[in-house]
Amino acid sequence: DLRGIVEARISPVPHALTFFRTPHGQPLPVFRNRRALCTLHAGPARALSVLRLHNLDCSSIMKSLDIDPFSSANLADPEPFQRALHEAGAVAWLTRYKIYATGRFDIAQCILNDPGSFISGEGVGLADERATQGLPDEQSENISTSHRKRTPLVEEDGQTHLENRAALDVVLNASTIKAITAESNRIALGLLEPLLEKGRFDAIGEWVIPVVLQAFPDAYGVVPEGRDNLLALGELALNSLGPRNANFMASAARFPQIKRWLQHALPVDEMDGGKIGRRIHDEALRTGKSAADAQSLIQAVLISGIDTTVAGISNTLHCLAERPDQWRWVVQRPELAIRAFEEAMRIAPPVQMCYRLLAVDCALDGMRLNSGARIMIHLGAASRDPRHFPEPGRFDVRRSSRDTLSFGAGLHRCVGRALARGQAEGMIRALASRADEIGCEKPVTFLPNNTLRRPTELLMNVSQAREKRP
Repeated sequence: DLRGIVEARISPVPHALTFFRTPHGQPLPVFRNRRALCTLHAGPARALSVLRLHNLDCSSIMKSLDIDPFSSANLADPEPFQRALHEAGAVAWLTRYKIYATGRFDIAQCILNDPGSFISGEGVGLADERATQGLPDEQSENISTSHRKRTPLVEEDGQTHLENRAALDVVLNASTIKAITAESNRIALGLLEPLLEKGRFDAIGEWVIPVVLQAFPDAYGVVPEGRDNLLALGELALNSLGPRNANFMASAARFPQIKRWLQHALPVDEMDGGKIGRRIHDEALRTGKSAADAQSLIQAVLISGIDTTVAGISNTLHCLAERPDQWRWVVQRPELAIRAFEEAMRIAPPVQMCYRLLAVDCALDGMRLNSGARIMIHLGAASRDPRHFPEPGRFDVRRSSRDTLSFGAGLHRCVGRALARGQAEGMIRALASRADEIGCEKPVTFLPNNTLRRPTELLMNVSQAREKRP
């Protein structure tokens, strides 16, 4: 009889997991409820053994998958692995990497919304080490062997993470985002006009990348020279979340060059006081951060935002160019531009997978998961989960995809999502106002990266509109 011992709080998330928390705040799993997510709050400590013994449902058998999601074939076409992950059930065991993996939307959503039980501070990559996304220690030029520092945005938990996010929220407010978006739209339209005259161009290399590397870095205070290093840095950071394979080593070979550039790319002392990088730096110092931590914070924003924005916009253009009927909807109804971006983020998320460390033993859909292990949250598979999305493989700009997990969820949700959405909507609207028809040449090849998914180039054929539309 648990009456008087626990208090239940009901949430509309089905088939989820439940935790019992001790008086010291340690989360312990209790049971899965098929109708609702019930969080049991701390009662007498003597109840712990009873709850763990009798109510932890671990009757299901977890399937093992001997498939390498990082093989060249699966990175080029991730859908076969995604289907295998769906067919395996709520959670599978990846034998090659000795980690758990899930491609279920509801399970992924619960994990991302429970940062106390599935933690980021031990690294958000495949490797079981403190840091899997940040930069190497300054003492080493060899990124493949050096112990790397944590990224202050992604790989921090608790109060430290909240403090870092608070410093960014003060600066990256609605008015700042609006100003950058307006400038991005101006740049995008100016670059688009001569490209349309050509009729055929690489939409990524000649349009998307130049816009993204100018609008935000200008406002941020990045030096104009060598900004292509931002792309290389982002590719390296995302490659490093996976195994130390050929993709990673190819990115790592550029690290000495990137490191030398980064040392002078953000001259905070020389920045105008209105630059975003300077404002974040000053806000971090005001809240008690050291100068080194403040510098790491402004670097982290650049590392985590440039490549993913390029990929999100590029994937959207790819989806639209391959589906003329969907492009016609956007031309006829420009307000669907943002939905086109959100739908592309669902069907082709730039970040295909992320990872968490289990801080506690838990049960997911009747399967026991052990603390200390890592779990892959396959965002690409979760975004195509047929349990949550009807016809998940169909790209439909009229679908509402706001609940996609492509920007993450919970405390670690992407801090730059509003800016990415604003830039993407502006570029799609600009193209829709000038082009009646678009198409892309095939085959389209994809960037060889362990985490990031986007075409390497997108050769588009464009039919200009007879009259410019607003």
